[in-house]
Amino acid sequence: MILSLTSQKYTHLLNIRMNHKEKKQIFFALKDEVSPEFLKGDANNITIMGMGKLNAAIALTNYLQENPNHKDLVIINLGTAGSRKFPVGTLVEITDFFERGIIFRSQPIKINAWTEIPKGKCGSGDLVEELNESLPWDCVDMEAYSLAKICYQKNIPFVSIKYITDVSDDNVKNDWKKNLGLASAELFQFWTKQLKNKSF
Repeated sequence: MILSLTSQKYTHLLNIRMNHKEKKQIFFALKDEVSPEFLKGDANNITIMGMGKLNAAIALTNYLQENPNHKDLVIINLGTAGSRKFPVGTLVEITDFFERGIIFRSQPIKINAWTEIPKGKCGSGDLVEELNESLPWDCVDMEAYSLAKICYQKNIPFVSIKYITDVSDDNVKNDWKKNLGLASAELFQFWTKQLKNKSF
């Protein structure tokens, strides 16, 4: 069974939201992923989570507790990921979320697509993992599944955009650092041109 945000209840909720001005809160894992351009206008819309599923869950839970009115809220996750399907330098919208790196996995989560960029399936775990065709995901990160699950549970629209920085192999650390500047710049441009003024 796949947990899905495309239910009739959720679709009705989206129709209601279309008539309201939305608040978009952007979640990054690390400050290094945030372009300095964000600080000129959208700094208040940014939350730095810290790396890993646990930090992501804590950061989003704390934010929702401090901002209990979720009526017009959209959670956006901008960040980096590894992939062998998508070339380094590609922006990918994640629509399928999996938990990896544990024995008893939670149910996968599927969400609506909001953009025209390529669609990916992301496995979130706290360790670097080799990618192969037998796995149900084609991208890997450390946070997205936790965010998607909380948003699913609370019926909050969720968007996850990843810049592919590496192929998740033994060189992941060096490749990630090498491509981080490009990632932050591309994510900022995508936010400005595609997401900032978009209705969800």
